[in-house]
Amino acid sequence: MRPGKTSFMQLATKTKVLGIYLIVLSLYQIALFSWPGGPPNLLDPRGGIRFLTAAHAWSLWFERATAGWLLAMGVAISWRGRLLKTYVISELCLASPTFLFVIVFGPEAFRLTRFLGDLLIVCFVLLVFTLVPLCLAIHILLQRRKAVVL
Repeated sequence: MRPGKTSFMQLATKTKVLGIYLIVLSLYQIALFSWPGGPPNLLDPRGGIRFLTAAHAWSLWFERATAGWLLAMGVAISWRGRLLKTYVISELCLASPTFLFVIVFGPEAFRLTRFLGDLLIVCFVLLVFTLVPLCLAIHILLQRRKAVVL
């Protein structure tokens, strides 16, 4: 195999790693629901959903459904290697409220240094929970497209 080419086994391994990573992240999100007094907003990767729907009683159920959806995506991706495009689209939709939260309160956090640490924690959770698996999924999709073309 020439350098720069990706074998089918390398793609399958990356896909399985992504699926297992998503399963671990969904278990983290499920574990947050058992936190006494509710999950802390800073550690909740879907905290933006709660921020936007605070007045609605269904917001907690929606957050639990997102954890189940992530678990289902992780199992489907690690087991069959399918539904990567579905995961990318759904992750962009589910993470957008939290990104909106960071965009709205980000400038305020830089003016008031007491909120800067909170913003950094939220950004770290977004990085680990959303950006890393999303970039890996897009990377796998691009390599699959390149492998089909070659």
